[in-house]
Amino acid sequence: MKYFVNDEHWDIESYYKNLESLSKRLGTSYQLLKDISFHDYRLAKIEVKEIKNLEIEINLYLCNPYESTNYAIVWKNVKKFSFQYNYLKYRYANVDDYVVDDGYGTVLEDEITVYDEIYLQHELLFTSRMKLYLMGENIEIRQI
Repeated sequence: MKYFVNDEHWDIESYYKNLESLSKRLGTSYQLLKDISFHDYRLAKIEVKEIKNLEIEINLYLCNPYESTNYAIVWKNVKKFSFQYNYLKYRYANVDDYVVDDGYGTVLEDEITVYDEIYLQHELLFTSRMKLYLMGENIEIRQI
């Protein structure tokens, strides 16, 4: 992450300048990203679809736990993605028990930045310490 490094380092002003520089590439999703933040949204579902041979689409479904606002983030022509999740990281020290979590957790930080002239990248970090990384050609965000 470049703009949301951790809870102590959030460069929101520079991130919004970054989004503005990507406005043409983001298309209709730009206005949504400018107006809302996915911080504190819960990841409800992840879908990985192979549309045709090596043409990958990934759908992320996020819900706001405080109001009934849900979004689908659709990444098309994905060339790289990874999920890193390890439940064992939540083990209490010196006790044979685990911290109670809310599944994948809620989004702590997420940012969309340029990868190169063709691809954008999206990084998300969750309360469960899961990390989600996507690199794709197109993003479409819609309220559901």
